[in-house]
Amino acid sequence: MPFAIYGADGIKFRSNPDFNGETVGTDDVTIFAQLNSWQFTGLYHVLGVISPVMRAQVSAARCFDELTQPNPCVVDARQLELPSGAHVALQDWPLQDESVFGLVQRKQLTDHVFRPREIMDEMTFARQRLYHPIEPFTKVVDSICITVTQGTGLWTIFTFLRCGHEPYFTDEHFQAAERYQPAIRNALMHNNQAPTRQAENAANKTPTNFYSPTMQVPPSDLLAKLTRTERRVLEMLRSNATEKKIADSMHRSPHTIHVHVKNIYRKLGIGSRKQLQDLFGSA
Repeated sequence: MPFAIYGADGIKFRSNPDFNGETVGTDDVTIFAQLNSWQFTGLYHVLGVISPVMRAQVSAARCFDELTQPNPCVVDARQLELPSGAHVALQDWPLQDESVFGLVQRKQLTDHVFRPREIMDEMTFARQRLYHPIEPFTKVVDSICITVTQGTGLWTIFTFLRCGHEPYFTDEHFQAAERYQPAIRNALMHNNQAPTRQAENAANKTPTNFYSPTMQVPPSDLLAKLTRTERRVLEMLRSNATEKKIADSMHRSPHTIHVHVKNIYRKLGIGSRKQLQDLFGSA
């Protein structure tokens, strides 16, 4: 059962059977280092919640941090029956320049939800390199990436893979990834409250509020950021109308309305309908 992680201190931890079936890399120093790594715990928390939703056979994440080398990363391929020893190469996969993580980094696709095949071009490395060392043992059928920024010089890629004879991800899976992206960012930002930042907040008596900049902007200024159609959608969101009901009322597809809702949240700097109603009230 291959499972590998790198902590914020660059210490590698492997809870994998080696060629003799024994466990390697599980000394107390390494384990405590990983437990104290706020970056690692954030990555693993998100994967633990989202992977079952996506029904992915492989899930992985890499945090791009200018201050931490190597970048913290997590690989979970426990649902794959890989040959003994395959985990050795798997551990370094997110750090490889030719991997899907390297591709996304080169294109700087922050705060996106996408399928890697949609961003490949003639300059992209051979497809099999994107998922090496997984594809020598099983075919990668489909993949979805979620990227989120947590601050200057700090952003994270989450990748979910369908392998073998599993079906492609559906539109529902893609929409779920888009829907949960703001919550993923919030989870990571909450986890990123390092001791120094917490001490500063306590000293300044400043509560942690990731939407405080938006709360300080007059509602009229926020509405000016929206298109006419988005303002119509916003009014119906205030009245607790479902996206399907909005779609029927506006004679649009549910997917189109979902995109409008996502754009509204992004422009307003919010992540939920409750926060929207806190800003503008209920209709």
